[in-house]
Order: sequence, then structure tokens, then C-alpha cells
Amino acid sequence: GFVADKYCSERVRDECIRPSIKGEAFIGIGTTEAGGGSDVAAFKTTAKKDGNDWIVNGEKTYISGTEECVHLGKGGFWITARTSPAPPEASHRGMTSFYLPMTAPGVEVSKRFDDMGRMGISCGAFTMKDVRLPNDYLMGEEG
Repeated sequence: GFVADKYCSERVRDECIRPSIKGEAFIGIGTTEAGGGSDVAAFKTTAKKDGNDWIVNGEKTYISGTEECVHLGKGGFWITARTSPAPPEASHRGMTSFYLPMTAPGVEVSKRFDDMGRMGISCGAFTMKDVRLPNDYLMGEEG
């Protein structure tokens, strides 16, 4: 709702938000990383600018809805990646949010977790290897 309305491009609204409202796509939050949990300063996922695109590499884990997203064939996750180095006293800086469609080349669901009593929604992990995202998938501003 609010975040999408305020920070998404019209392209993301058309490709993901509007289809999810109709039940045709799944949107999730993909921030947790192995070794860092939800500690943003410890994230290892990176996004490097390449012309009008971003090249994303990393892994997210314990993410709810990975299989639902793949099954629907539409939608994706809001992810956070390091886009620039941060000074030690402000290690949370240099982080940027993106929309990551699960159909993007280089995205792969790598694990399924069947523990912790999860019965209503899947939980898994996905990797991103040289995933090219257009600048339209940037959520808000860089950094």
C-alpha cells in the first residue's frame, strides 16, 4: 500500500502492484540474510550501477512466500542491497531498496524450509546471480 504508492515507479505498479491487487501476483519482503538476519548493516547483497541498470548479487533466506510467487509466475520481493560503501560509524548507510521480480534471469529459489510450524505460507531462500534490474525497479532513492 503506502510504500508502493509513495516509492514505486509506474512500471512497478503496472507489473506487480496492480496484478497483486487482483490476486494475480505475489509481493513479499525479502530482506533477511544468512549471518545477518535482519541486521541491515550486515547485509552482503550488493547492487552495482551499470548504465541505466543495476546488477544484483546475493542471497536472501527465511523469506515467506517464495513458492507462492513462483507458482503464480508474477510478482516478486522488495529487497535491500548495499549500493555504496558506508563509513564504520554509519554502516546502515549505502543501502538501497529494489523490486526484484522472481522471473528475472539469475534469480533462483535455492531452499525450502519446512520447519517452525509454517503451514499457511511457504518459507525459503533465493539467490541472485548477476541479476540485471532496470533503474525503474529502484524503490525510492539510492542509499
